[in-house]
Amino acid sequence: MGAMRDRWALEVGRVLLAFGEIEHQTHECLRQFPRDTIYDSVATMPLARRLALIRNILEGRARVSDKVLDFIKLLKRAEDLLVVRNAVAHNPYVLAFYGDGGDLRMTDELATVKGNRRFTFEEIAAAASEAHVVSLALVEQFCAIYHQFSPARVANPSVKPTRSGLRPPRAAYLKRSAPGNS
Repeated sequence: MGAMRDRWALEVGRVLLAFGEIEHQTHECLRQFPRDTIYDSVATMPLARRLALIRNILEGRARVSDKVLDFIKLLKRAEDLLVVRNAVAHNPYVLAFYGDGGDLRMTDELATVKGNRRFTFEEIAAAASEAHVVSLALVEQFCAIYHQFSPARVANPSVKPTRSGLRPPRAAYLKRSAPGNS
């Protein structure tokens, strides 16, 4: 049983790590994309609501580039994977027995507490791989579209994103946030 549990632990860990990266990316988006300062009000929203809010912000723009549309698709993929993330985060790994009396079969699975959904190891492993791909693609696409939404970039088109693509250069940020500079 220890070896079976260990293989699950690896995939469960991969799901949780990927979603940690997705969570982080939603915070970066909500700091950068809205035209108004809303981050403090929405930072504690559940992940599903943050993903939907970011999609709504981006879809509400007058002109949406193909790269932004790709980013929106990734957000939707992350939303779809939340079912697995929530199951992994809030439900037990179990040994289940199936059969009709004399012919019992044992399997290991992740079962929801309510009992309405069971996930096989293969489903969790596939979701872990997809969540990892989505998390990496979200960062890549965020860097590709960052310049379209950065408040410092919109105010001053000569401001370039940092190497990580996540924040404007410190001097531009300080200039923008200094008292009297709205």
